[in-house]
Amino acid sequence: KKVYGVIKKLTGSIGGNASNGPIYGELTMGSMQKMVNLMKRHTKFDESSRFIDVGSGIGKPNFHVTQDPGVDLSYGLEIDADRWLLSMNCLRGTLDLATTHREVKHKCIFVQGDIRQASVFDPFTHVYMFSIGFPPALWISLAEMWNRSTSPYLICFHSPK
Repeated sequence: KKVYGVIKKLTGSIGGNASNGPIYGELTMGSMQKMVNLMKRHTKFDESSRFIDVGSGIGKPNFHVTQDPGVDLSYGLEIDADRWLLSMNCLRGTLDLATTHREVKHKCIFVQGDIRQASVFDPFTHVYMFSIGFPPALWISLAEMWNRSTSPYLICFHSPK
């Protein structure tokens, strides 16, 4: 809750500051916790997991999984420069919070880039994307990457086709 408080203070309470970019989806803290609980129950999601959020926006899922289950690595990849800058600002705020609250974890990396520049999802164990609004051409690229990868779990908001 403390980390979400920092994010809300830095970005506002509605929509995570979508910055006039493409469609932007965001789960509430409670909904993300339900997702984390399901991932822990069904996908061996734990402190040894390596998590990537494709289209990470301001990084809420990344910060969340750093706290629970306390993943080994939380990597956010965002194509939009404004959203990436917001994620970096939230990381700075989280690091500041961690100086006075030792229980706050911060194993997050945020990168501005295009997932299509990667060839596989390795070494991530859990590939996450709030994929509503991804264009069809991106879906084709993602499917090809997935088929070349050894990553065991893909968590997204569209069923495979």
